[in-house]
Amino acid sequence: MNENLEKAVAKSLELAEKTGELVIEQAPEIIQEFYNWHLASSIIWIVISLIVIIIYCWNFKKWYNGAFIGFDENEELYTVLILLVGLASVFSIVGILENTIDLIKILTAPKLYLIEYFLR
Repeated sequence: MNENLEKAVAKSLELAEKTGELVIEQAPEIIQEFYNWHLASSIIWIVISLIVIIIYCWNFKKWYNGAFIGFDENEELYTVLILLVGLASVFSIVGILENTIDLIKILTAPKLYLIEYFLR
């Protein structure tokens, strides 16, 4: 039994050593993929946030111009929907600002972004 345990420990140590060597060899590529992923993620969230804001502005304009007249029995529903989408727009603006800051950090100071990301 001790012999099996020794073999398992030896294999584990060998595997850990090989994995460590692989990570060291692949570190520049891994870091570049990390930056690319966070760059793409920030852009996607900015686009989603802009779409929410555009939907809010479009619906608010329709509501303000009286496009929902004729739905008097559901006027409160439309008011609540406009307020909820407006609240989502406020969060979208915050998301745009936060993701834009991340984009600027990634593009101008990638090492600083990496340090800040792992210290969070």
